[in-house]
Amino acid sequence: MSVTIDKAFAAERTRRRRAALRLAASAAALAPAAALGAWCARDGGLLWGARLLHHPYLFALAAVVLLGTAFFLATGLRRTGIVAALAGVPLLLFALGLGMLFGPLFPDTTTHPAPGGADRRVTVVEGVHAIDTTWTVYVDEGTFPTTRRWSLGTFAYGVSVSWSGPHRLDVVGGGESHSIDLDPATGRPARTLSVG
Repeated sequence: MSVTIDKAFAAERTRRRRAALRLAASAAALAPAAALGAWCARDGGLLWGARLLHHPYLFALAAVVLLGTAFFLATGLRRTGIVAALAGVPLLLFALGLGMLFGPLFPDTTTHPAPGGADRRVTVVEGVHAIDTTWTVYVDEGTFPTTRRWSLGTFAYGVSVSWSGPHRLDVVGGGESHSIDLDPATGRPARTLSVG
């Protein structure tokens, strides 16, 4: 009878450890995905990759939850699992707070295509960061899946953008007017702005 119980206990322990290894491998797989998202979010990076994978707080939180669950399954410690679950609540609130502080909560996006049929558009993203409203202006070049995004600037007091040609933007923000030339081949702005 005890041999059967020992075999059942050993089989259950093996099953839990395998599940823990799968969870740990899933957490490890998040690292290259997060790195690709950070690479795509750089100036001139691929827009689809940035939108899909550039969520560092979410990736970090998911990795912590997966690793905590893997540890609980591997060790089978009930007290440790309860403590990990209780510690995860403040961590979740902290991650959500950082996300609200450094990222727009509900962005409002406006897009203006370039004149003359150029495969280029200027995108204005209005979002609330903590308690301030900011306007971030981007130049998007190309079509999906090769669309590249270039940052033009961030404004604290509103912004107005208009095209004065397929390679030139007129930007009014913070009471100042700027003419920005774009590279005809890549759409990269000759300079970036930060007003306010």
